[in-house]
Amino acid sequence: MNKVELFKPIKDRFVELGNEKTFIKEVSFALQHIERSKQLQKATIESKQKAVLNVDQVGLTINPVAKEAFLVPRWNSELKKVECNLEPSYVGLTKLLTDAGSVTSINTQIVYEGDLFDMDLANATIKH
Repeated sequence: MNKVELFKPIKDRFVELGNEKTFIKEVSFALQHIERSKQLQKATIESKQKAVLNVDQVGLTINPVAKEAFLVPRWNSELKKVECNLEPSYVGLTKLLTDAGSVTSINTQIVYEGDLFDMDLANATIKH
């Protein structure tokens, strides 16, 4: 069976929410993630399908270059199976916040273990 065929059951729903071109790209990215991970290869087919469908519903991509979201294997102790989960990265979360207009900018500072720092949110200052 062609590996792309594994995602055929979700194609109509994905295309209904997005478009066929995006579906083909995201399935291609998903297959790349899965081929590089022995744990993702063990994940249930249903969880892989759900994770790829969630990509379009959330509005991110699993394109490895964009780094907005990743497919992550997790052990489901109730079902005793490995499942594939869509996990947004900080890049993806930032995109969602800025696209929604919830925030206008995000500022980050590196703090290392052992650093002392003082954060004053009222005056937007960080000292360390």
